[in-house]
Amino acid sequence: MLGAEAADPYRAALEFLYSRANYERGFLGSLDPLGYGLERTARLLRRLGRPQDRLKIVHIAGTKGKGSVAAMVASVLWTRYPTGLFTSPHLHTFRERIQVDGSLISRPAFGRLVAELGPVVADLDREAEGLGRLTTFELGTALGLLHFARAGAEWAVLEVGLGGRLDATNVVAPEVAVITSLSYDHTQVLGPTLAQIAAEKAGIIKPGVPVVCAPQDEEPVKVIEERARAVRAPLLLAGRDWSWSGNRTGLTVYGPFETYHGLQVALLGPHQLENAAVAVAAVDLLRAQGRISLGPEEVKLGLKGVRWPGRAEVLRRKPTVVVD
Repeated sequence: MLGAEAADPYRAALEFLYSRANYERGFLGSLDPLGYGLERTARLLRRLGRPQDRLKIVHIAGTKGKGSVAAMVASVLWTRYPTGLFTSPHLHTFRERIQVDGSLISRPAFGRLVAELGPVVADLDREAEGLGRLTTFELGTALGLLHFARAGAEWAVLEVGLGGRLDATNVVAPEVAVITSLSYDHTQVLGPTLAQIAAEKAGIIKPGVPVVCAPQDEEPVKVIEERARAVRAPLLLAGRDWSWSGNRTGLTVYGPFETYHGLQVALLGPHQLENAAVAVAAVDLLRAQGRISLGPEEVKLGLKGVRWPGRAEVLRRKPTVVVD
């Protein structure tokens, strides 16, 4: 039972979400549209009034680092703008996936939104017409966008769940697309080669929307360049259009338009330098295009203050305890 009449609306909401197909648990064997696609999510969002259209969006795909990059971009943006962050999977609670300005969606708000979705989802299930039933991730995506719009967020940073081309998050029209480092992952679904994986990730590239791309091997770069050319999307490649040097206490990012000195990266690990540089390059692009009006100090503040629990997170200093 959903809604206020449930003994625990939050618990009822979770049970409803987990009663749907949940491909994060490994049941997806291919990109069969009955299991994976955009149309179900698009139909749901239309019924909800297209909340994504009230948001300016940064869309992030990749194999490695996309969650960290999303957290960093959001941390910079919310120094000046109300900003939603949608990531997956979660570590402790589903609410981690849906944050505004660093605060998780509350249990009551979560329960209310899922209860509101219930009748709409039931209608769409009856009208499926061969499309299949909405999945846990698709519902989570819609919940995030609806919460962000209702909470007054101006920006939303969305991390792709799986792939990109057919991921539920790909119903949005972003201000910038970001592709982090690619490698072999979910090969049974995305394909056994880097070129096939890159083609799925590059599916988030939209006509005319600029793309910031992390360092890649030659094979995926060719695929990404081909997709960007095909839809006339400006492509900013690491090593060609932007780069970085230094360490986590003194990082310099030579952005595509401006250089940022003296950055401090809160997240541990040498790989986070690349992730921070990708995030700064995306922010630099938004600044250059006049999409945002924040300066280097906000970039510094955002990177220094980012938190990404469970990812090389220091829980205690004496003795040192790190969770990853």
